Amino acid sequence: MDNSCEDTRFALWEKGLFSYKKVSYPVRYGWFHEIVTRRFTCQFNLNGEPRFFKLNSNDWPHPAEWLGRTLGNDWLYHATLGYSDTFSLTGEYYYPFLPYPSNNIFPGSPLGLPVVRDGIRMAGNVYSVAASLLGQGLVYGDAERAAMARMARWSPGRLRKRSQELRAILKATVPVLPPDTRHVAYDVIPVMVMEGCLFNCGFCQVKSGADFRVRTRHEIEEQLYRLRDFFGEDLLNYCSLFLGQHDGLAAGVETLCLTVDAAWHILDMKRSPFPRLNIFVFASARSFLSCSPGDFDRLNGLGCQVYINIGLESFDQPTLDYLKKPMGACEARDAFSRMIEVNRGYSNIEISGNVLIGPSLPDSHMDALEETVCDLLPSYYPKGGLYISPVQGETRKRWVIEGLHRLKNLRRIDSFLYLIRRL
Repeated sequence: MDNSCEDTRFALWEKGLFSYKKVSYPVRYGWFHEIVTRRFTCQFNLNGEPRFFKLNSNDWPHPAEWLGRTLGNDWLYHATLGYSDTFSLTGEYYYPFLPYPSNNIFPGSPLGLPVVRDGIRMAGNVYSVAASLLGQGLVYGDAERAAMARMARWSPGRLRKRSQELRAILKATVPVLPPDTRHVAYDVIPVMVMEGCLFNCGFCQVKSGADFRVRTRHEIEEQLYRLRDFFGEDLLNYCSLFLGQHDGLAAGVETLCLTVDAAWHILDMKRSPFPRLNIFVFASARSFLSCSPGDFDRLNGLGCQVYINIGLESFDQPTLDYLKKPMGACEARDAFSRMIEVNRGYSNIEISGNVLIGPSLPDSHMDALEETVCDLLPSYYPKGGLYISPVQGETRKRWVIEGLHRLKNLRRIDSFLYLIRRL
């Protein structure tokens, strides 16, 4: 439905794409609402919350770049940075600049530009435009007025409270999402199946520090019912679950499968117009190696695509010791070998790994990384990948990118920068 009034146009239940693609132009997925004025364009989810925003002025940095709002109520700036270079480094055509400290290596965030700061302030007031359209009697039909009323309710204060409500439902924060969630534009429903971490490594900047604990089936199902109410109308736009927190695989395959089944029914995910469900899970090398062939058979038979991301960090023992990671280099190498084996053997499972990079690490780190990749992958294999994360505090862009290119030049496995992005 498309309506116009003077310099304001609004469209309800606009239809985006229902399959995720790698494209060098802005696309939207699922159903959304939109308000366009001479000054701005704002797109809303089906609950009426603002999701994407840009100013329509000539001083906006780029017509294909947008602000995007997350479930955690952060406004990110999606920049092109020159499409080909961005895709080579990250696997995506857009790079999200974050408003909080992370491992970003690109200087000069657009979030600091006056026009972008103006855009964020204006996005916080867009609910009043929806309220004005309602108040002037310019929205016709019960369903249309109900949709516009949802858009008119989300003041900045209510949006902040909503993000706090999500944390209360999860009884946890999500300080980092698996890097493979980029394949679904980071649009995931978080479900906490465990707490804490097996290792709590010394180098880690996102660990909770909590003791490891698997949540009970009752706790998980109660969480799912509350998430159903939280996502409400917009559940229709989700086809992916993140089963957290830091080492979801350590909760056990039985717990993961029961959670997927419960989520399918409680969240009524069969209503999703997307073709299949996606599952994202973090794993440690130890929890991954403890899985039996029967465990992988069961995950493969869930009828959805399962992405598992393993924290490998290094195949060099002096580096693991330097990072205070309580794991042996042989264990990391065995996990990488099994990662390749699982990727080859299971059509519905894709495993990726994370490694660190930085000039502060021992010189033997990069040598061991290149040697291991070449030994275990005699030729290029297109499934899975390695994500490279700069060591905390590393800001020397050239050094990090040169290290990434060393790995890419082996032509054995897809390799990209890993951005530490929270929910």
